[in-house]
Amino acid sequence: MIKGINRQIIEIGETGNLYFERALLFVRPGAEDAKDHRLKTEARKMVENLSKPPKSKGYKKEKKRLGKIGRITLPLFWSCFGATLFALVQHVFL
Repeated sequence: MIKGINRQIIEIGETGNLYFERALLFVRPGAEDAKDHRLKTEARKMVENLSKPPKSKGYKKEKKRLGKIGRITLPLFWSCFGATLFALVQHVFL
């Protein structure tokens, strides 16, 4: 067990996990009085429950890909919609 100036830290050297080499766990201030054996047992349980690291989403959002049909039909749809709306407005007001 490693004791810091203000914090108590438990270091797990061998995690048994494919992705993580070691773990440092900071003991909560209220739990410092617990027995060392209990802290080590809880630390081991926590480390054993670790799974692979989460996938980072990165800073850029991925663009949705429409495919060939979507790239052709979507502009065609909006062009027809605009022309129909224009004709409707022209018919009503003129």
